[in-house]
Amino acid sequence: MKHKLGHWVWIQCVGLQLVSTAGELERVVGIHIDATERKDSEEMGLASDARLHALSDEGSLAAFELDFEDETSWFSGAWLRLLGGVAAPASGSAALSDALQPEECPGGLEAWLLAQAPGQSSFSRVVNLRTTDGKSVPAILGINRTLTRKRTLARVVGFAFAISDVGTAIPFEPAGPAAPSAAVLDESARAIFDEVLSALSEGVIATDARGVILFANATAARLLHLPAQGFAGRTLDQVFTLVDRRTGKPGDNPADRALSASGTLPLIADQALAVMGGDALPIVWTARASYGPDSKARGVVIVFRNPDEMNLTPEELIKANRFESLGQLAGGIAHDFNNLLTTILGGLSLAKDNHDASRLEDAEKACLAAKNLTKQLLMFTKGGAGALSVCDPKDILEEAIKIASAGSAAEIVVQANEGVGAVRVDRPQILQVFQNLIVNALQAMPPAPHRARLLLKAADVHISAGQIASLPDGDYVEFEVRDNGCGIKPEHIEKIWDPFFTTKKHGSGLGLATVLTIVRKLGGEIGLQSTVGEGTVFSVFLPRADQPADVQARPAPSLRFGTGRVLFMDDDDHICSLTGAMLESLDYKFDIAKNGEDVIALYTRYLNIGRPYDAVIMDITVIGGMGGEETFNVLRQLDPDVRAIVSSGYDNDEIARQYLDMGFCGYLTKPYRVSELGKVLKAVLG
Repeated sequence: MKHKLGHWVWIQCVGLQLVSTAGELERVVGIHIDATERKDSEEMGLASDARLHALSDEGSLAAFELDFEDETSWFSGAWLRLLGGVAAPASGSAALSDALQPEECPGGLEAWLLAQAPGQSSFSRVVNLRTTDGKSVPAILGINRTLTRKRTLARVVGFAFAISDVGTAIPFEPAGPAAPSAAVLDESARAIFDEVLSALSEGVIATDARGVILFANATAARLLHLPAQGFAGRTLDQVFTLVDRRTGKPGDNPADRALSASGTLPLIADQALAVMGGDALPIVWTARASYGPDSKARGVVIVFRNPDEMNLTPEELIKANRFESLGQLAGGIAHDFNNLLTTILGGLSLAKDNHDASRLEDAEKACLAAKNLTKQLLMFTKGGAGALSVCDPKDILEEAIKIASAGSAAEIVVQANEGVGAVRVDRPQILQVFQNLIVNALQAMPPAPHRARLLLKAADVHISAGQIASLPDGDYVEFEVRDNGCGIKPEHIEKIWDPFFTTKKHGSGLGLATVLTIVRKLGGEIGLQSTVGEGTVFSVFLPRADQPADVQARPAPSLRFGTGRVLFMDDDDHICSLTGAMLESLDYKFDIAKNGEDVIALYTRYLNIGRPYDAVIMDITVIGGMGGEETFNVLRQLDPDVRAIVSSGYDNDEIARQYLDMGFCGYLTKPYRVSELGKVLKAVLG
């Protein structure tokens, strides 16, 4: 019937005729039912039947159905052609059993069908089918099972597809590592790809979106104690079962975790593989899901490795731990920054709104503390460059606390008597040692109401020959990090120095391995004593230096000292305005530029009339324009005697030295006060 909107609708008509006693029609009662969905389903069913006929009777998809309750079966024409039959077999289960090689299902067909992919209704396998004349045909066998309430087979629907039919585009490869591609690969490219996968030290497994393994490399086969042919068509949970290292409890399916994650999973180091016929194998693993242009999941790639085979260089170990520690400390650092900003903002607010300048000094001190914290962060993330300096032990411990204890409520005490000998160390790296030890101690504390206490000590000691096996006799400084935390279990003490060993839920196991590497690199040694329930003491021994700690001279600032012309460049309007006011208070004439192009134009104009600027102060990074370093190179070509000063937020001696070596005359660290700006200009202009 035609709908009032103009389209046609399938209608099922149901009516009732009411007839009088005389046999005449008196009334008709009826209803019209919209049968469009049912009709569409019927047409879809017919279309599906047509497609199945095209694929399985006229095509090469060998489809079949076995009904174990009614003992009926159906086999498509392609099945008969594949196995050499001329008529449908009388017994479907016997026909399928005969087609499978005896080694495929030694316990019988039904037992084999029930044993595959437990917990799933469908599975696929690469098998060798036997034709009626005894030949072997490699094929992909796909099965969907329907079970009764007693968990016996009720119905099986499946297909077989000869692998030889797909040419070189092999979706499953039963013989070792294979390319995960449905495209035709050149044989030489295929061989190279196989070699690359085989050469990897990591195990690699790829699955489809349902968790069925598509391929695995040789390392995966070795770590899982499986033959290369043991992967194809099996589900991931059959061969890659994860358990918790400590408790042995089963872990989540890696493919499921990857598909539910927003990106690549982080490196996971707290699980082990349940290996057939052996002890669980600790592994480090990660996974990532792959998505098609339509945003639908195509599959998952899992990469894993035995941590005992992971040999990081000392430098790689230190760098990896540095960034892991920074992530752990981020929350506490943000807490301390917010406290400092509260002091700054409060002092400024009182001065601005209430004309009360009494808190400006506190605000200034908070600014300097924030600047120092930023410097520590930059030093922490950059790490050491191998340069050794003589450092005071107490300064090392107090500086390590600033970052490591950020946001912590623990009571931390530093004890170091006057006159304790100095140590020759790479300062950023030794700070990393004690930051790691402090963080570990704080994380080992029981929850409230436990009162966390941490004692840091430094004292001179003399070690005799043989007293500590790895150290020669001589004078040392002994550092102690003592906590009242949970302590370390005896069975873990020997393992805590191993890379990737961890008892923390989200730890990577790099911290103490890094500590040991750095301490021994500096000619020292580390030891520990721990009692479960009482706490742990780490003792670090470092050779005592034969000279006092380096002292950096800090000349007193001078504010007003003459006149000159300064060109200042920064892309921040507030910094330009503020620095301009500072220069004016120092009796300097000045011009402001927003980028390198403006600097070059202004400098060239005044150079051409014989009045070049006495100094140029430039920010290194300019968004959307020429930065300080590039501008300086142009200025030096225009005027080899240009006196340029770097203005940068990177408070780091190595970076400052790098720019001074380029030819800059001074380095001004943000944030700065009038006195610091004046001191740099005085040093540059003489």
